[in-house]
Amino acid sequence: LVAAAVLSGATSKAGIIGLMHFLPFDTGLHGWGMFLLASGLFAAFYGVIVGLLQTNPRIVLAYSSVSQLGQMAALLGAGLATGSASATALVGFYALYHVLTKGGLFLAIGALAQAGEQRSRRLVLLTASLAALGFAGLPLTGGALAKLAIKPLTGDGVASLFLAVAAIGSTLLMLHFIRLI
Repeated sequence: LVAAAVLSGATSKAGIIGLMHFLPFDTGLHGWGMFLLASGLFAAFYGVIVGLLQTNPRIVLAYSSVSQLGQMAALLGAGLATGSASATALVGFYALYHVLTKGGLFLAIGALAQAGEQRSRRLVLLTASLAALGFAGLPLTGGALAKLAIKPLTGDGVASLFLAVAAIGSTLLMLHFIRLI
């Protein structure tokens, strides 16, 4: 599970980091930005739908990563479409939060398997639940801060509505994960 924690975190962000470094966010490309936004939203919804059908918590976390990476790609698309250079820093924070939290959730699965007494299991479950609900924007978490930070990228239009629905889907996926563990 340690390998899964590392792979889910650092290596899955390679594509996002590539987009952040090689796309011209300061000048913008409206057409390509809209394509990236739509593709990211598709991945976000696909990850939630397929993840909710899974019964293995590790697979649920993997599809949650698909959904979260889709949301990050959609946000980068919104930044590219509008020529917002700040998109890279905002999505970078979101990606860092995802790396740390998702890695911790994979490690929590292993810790639950090793926890012998009921008290230890409850502590691990509580910690994992708080981390999982951070993705939902639980107040006083990095997820809440990330959601506030990305709001300027999407404004109040249709993209903002779709990203809000995708975030609700991510919340449902994390509740499904908590139920499974």
